[in-house]
Amino acid sequence: GLEMNASWKRQFSSQSTKITKASEIRPMLKKAEGLKSSDLNKSRILWSVATTAPQFNDTSSALKALNLLKACDPSIVGDDQIELATARVLYQKGDVTGSVEHYNEIPKSSDYWIESVEERGWAALRSNNHDKAVSEITTLLSPAFASVSGPEAFFLSELSSLKVCDYPKVLKTSKLFKERHKARLAAIEQLATTGSHPALHQILTDFDSKGFTLRAVGANVLFMPKNFMRDREFASNVKYRIDLLSEANKAKDFSALGGDTEMEKLFAESPAQADRARSLAVSRLKKLAQDDLHEYRTVINKLHIIEAQVIERLYVDETLKGKRAKPVQAKADPNMLTFGYSDKEVWLDELDHYKANVKDCPALPSTKGASL
Repeated sequence: GLEMNASWKRQFSSQSTKITKASEIRPMLKKAEGLKSSDLNKSRILWSVATTAPQFNDTSSALKALNLLKACDPSIVGDDQIELATARVLYQKGDVTGSVEHYNEIPKSSDYWIESVEERGWAALRSNNHDKAVSEITTLLSPAFASVSGPEAFFLSELSSLKVCDYPKVLKTSKLFKERHKARLAAIEQLATTGSHPALHQILTDFDSKGFTLRAVGANVLFMPKNFMRDREFASNVKYRIDLLSEANKAKDFSALGGDTEMEKLFAESPAQADRARSLAVSRLKKLAQDDLHEYRTVINKLHIIEAQVIERLYVDETLKGKRAKPVQAKADPNMLTFGYSDKEVWLDELDHYKANVKDCPALPSTKGASL
């Protein structure tokens, strides 16, 4: 499976007939090839193939579907989604260099950009390009993205630091994780258990009045499940409720004129239907919160393993003093200004342009331990 921060099912809901067996992939792909590029159903089928085939390790069918999608109407599947999915398939296939090329095609304006940064970090770590990994992590854990960086980003940071023996950074990242996620984790745990938390009512009320937008959620996004706005089931129920309320208001105006029994019936039934839509949306949020909680538990266990290894290595490292290689000095560029990094002050134009230069890690005696 992928090392990245979420499963295919979680990241991209297939927007067409579900594929449940590997044997269904090729026939569906052939069916899509027979449709015109202007046919929206072609996009839906190809996207279903592209996001389902990797789960059966059929990367060739996924790549073929993604390539065909580029010629289709982008209103169904955007270019940024295609680039991210292509990068993931190539990563899964083992083509790390190719995957990074596609990650780099995702613009900062995309909703998927921050995920591409995290997954570029994993690609760099897998390639043992520690300088690049640290650069990506610096952007990822910037205070500017505190509300959207999930627990997996902190695991990536600690694992990267462990590999280059930057033990103080591991402990610093652990402290930062607790600071940023203590309140969120408590809210997610409450939502997963009870189906509610203090900010939820306000969020749903704002959806009713302001529409289904992130602007309506505001700072409360911190207390919601990851990527909940993208979830098809949740979004469809919230949008259905908004439409019902809008139609009910129109029906109220017409019914005030009298004599239209259909309008009066619509006005009478709409509140119950709207409440049911909200109930279904909340039920879905509860399930998404349970998924998030499972991810938190998995990542926290891994962070504990890393921190235990750090404690062990801090003892062993007493015998390795002086054996680290000195970092390669960065070449001076007369056309470039260089500033030291500080998380106290973040300049937006610095994001995604950090350059890191880390030390080599000395060889340690092999030990048997828990696997990450």
